[in-house]
Amino acid sequence: MTLVTSTAGPPGAQRLAGEAMPRPAGSPRAGKLLAALSTAPSAGLVTALAVAWPLLALGAFVPLTVGLVAVPCGLLAALVSARVSARRAAPAPWWAVAAVLLVAVGAGVLAAWYSSEHLVLRRDPGAYALTGLWVAEHGTRDIPVDWSAFGGPDPALVAESPAYYPAGDSLVPQFLSGQHMVVAVGDWLGGVSGALLAPAVLGALALLAMGGLAARLLGGPAGVLAAAALALAYPVQHVARSTYSEPLAQLLLLGGLALLVDAVAPRAGSASRRETVVVALLAGGVLGAATLVRVEALREAALLIPVCAALAARRRPAGGALAVGLAVGVLVGALDMTVLAEPYVAEIRGSVVPLAVGGALLAVVAAGLAGLARSGQLRALADRALGAAGTARLLARGPRLSAALVLLAALVLAARPLLDWGRQDPASPGGRAVAGLQRAEQIVADGSRTYAERTPEWVAWWTGWPAVLLAVAGAAWLAHAAWGRRDDPRYAAAGPVLWVLLASGLLVLWRPGITPDHPWADRRLVPGVLPLVALCAAAAVVAAARWARRRAPGAGGRTAAALVACIGVLALLVPPALASRPLLDQRTESGELAAVQQACRQFRPNEVALLLDLRARREWSQPLRGVCGVPTVGVLDRTQLARLVAKVREAGNDPVLVAADHPRRISAAGVEPVEAVRLRTREDDRTLLVRPEETVPLAVRLWIGRTA
Repeated sequence: MTLVTSTAGPPGAQRLAGEAMPRPAGSPRAGKLLAALSTAPSAGLVTALAVAWPLLALGAFVPLTVGLVAVPCGLLAALVSARVSARRAAPAPWWAVAAVLLVAVGAGVLAAWYSSEHLVLRRDPGAYALTGLWVAEHGTRDIPVDWSAFGGPDPALVAESPAYYPAGDSLVPQFLSGQHMVVAVGDWLGGVSGALLAPAVLGALALLAMGGLAARLLGGPAGVLAAAALALAYPVQHVARSTYSEPLAQLLLLGGLALLVDAVAPRAGSASRRETVVVALLAGGVLGAATLVRVEALREAALLIPVCAALAARRRPAGGALAVGLAVGVLVGALDMTVLAEPYVAEIRGSVVPLAVGGALLAVVAAGLAGLARSGQLRALADRALGAAGTARLLARGPRLSAALVLLAALVLAARPLLDWGRQDPASPGGRAVAGLQRAEQIVADGSRTYAERTPEWVAWWTGWPAVLLAVAGAAWLAHAAWGRRDDPRYAAAGPVLWVLLASGLLVLWRPGITPDHPWADRRLVPGVLPLVALCAAAAVVAAARWARRRAPGAGGRTAAALVACIGVLALLVPPALASRPLLDQRTESGELAAVQQACRQFRPNEVALLLDLRARREWSQPLRGVCGVPTVGVLDRTQLARLVAKVREAGNDPVLVAADHPRRISAAGVEPVEAVRLRTREDDRTLLVRPEETVPLAVRLWIGRTA
């Protein structure tokens, strides 16, 4: 029932159904609290990261400089964001605010309790964790290779490993710097355990942002429903348990969109031009500087350009401020991509270049159209092409056309398995990985498959088909309402939010760009796709409940609305809870922190590590080098081992032979291998065609041998 009668949020959601609704009941203080909590973390965090980035680039990312420079700026941005968001908040029920907080805290505690210890490098979380720990200790991303410890560089030796690119006498870590800085701060605050728990905190804050965003558009109770539906989707919990960048990316996207709502649709009496400019600058800055965390944020930044143009065309003060904040934020991310993360960006240039070029072209076109609209020439051109009557008919049909486009996009995605499977080069690393997974599952090996046509099914695995269908209906309803009441500033917020989330989500679903094994691949859904489903499905529940109430006046209408709302709540919460249940109490990579510490204790001063097999080079290069402080390289040509050992001794050091898969390679050198690490733990499953429902055993072992 409360989903119908309580619509705390900007009045832009009170009459999305097109009919007058009663003023929402609730507490102004509760609304202010939820509004502030949903934007302050993202604004404060992204400001601190942007200010701290030059310190990282200069090799001065240390607690003193960050505490004196970045932290005060972040706190100021958080306070300003909280203040302007609170001033523009509508009343909300206290129970709804408490429920959103309970969902966020509960999900964060659950993620922290079952957090991973991915420190033996195999996939992205290990790379983020190891690089973050290095930054915490050294204040820079640059990882020097001490070639002098091995008697100088040698063609038979290699220093690079997965996620660490060679650059002269140093290694450059993979990925952008935002997550690395967050992990480093976690290490400063709580040691390695603090670094590993940082994603759980970020995930909880992202759920707060989800609740606040949905509350602004649909009301406080709908904010609870959207936050709970998102929290129950296992991919959200999965990435919050390891040092993935997705929790941070989700926080910045949802927090930035909540700020965008505050900029576009202020409440009556709180629409001062100065505050509008401030909140629009913050919104653009948060969404733009998300490019400091992940390259894919360029997509959302580009999609925000038409929003800036539309606001500018309507002579709204938020338009220019939003564009300025977006440009500044993207500039920081672009600097990181070109200065500190250039090898990584060069490796994925096939994805980066289209995003950058598309964004630039979109900016030019949007600016031109905005100029024509401001001068009135755009309407004149339309009248010449269609006739004045034709233009009027087109505008009148805009709401239906908007809803129809949403439904058409959903239909194309649903029909894609019949039309296009998505292809890749089978000889590429991704193609070879897919072929290996297919052989492991006894499927006909075809490395050209990307399985991108199955992305809607990936979503339905974790949210349930009822939520997917409700999300399609809710997106169509929001599109219809946003266009139909576009001249009323109270309804202006739904359009930009839906545009950014829907366009970005469709692009992700069409081209996920990831090795399609699960639950690994489902991380692509976390920043934008799953929030889109949660928000639009909650909107469908609200719309259905309102429709039920209008059908029967009085107590009968309220009863019908309550029944519809209860059915909708069950449809959104029960399927993801059942899908996630088998994995919710499963912890992966447990014991790896102790394993790395045990490996570190095996080495003495003046000893260096020569890694003899591929698994040792892949998994142990950076743990030994970065965590243990042991000069470490891999041996490419074992026939040269005797010469390499002699070179190390001539340099005044003692060589230690290391293997992770093949201890006999140590024995072949006439050295007795000693088992330094033996760990039996569990890791994520790797499935292609079915939803994973269990973790699988993982053996982590390490042997060392000291030469005489």
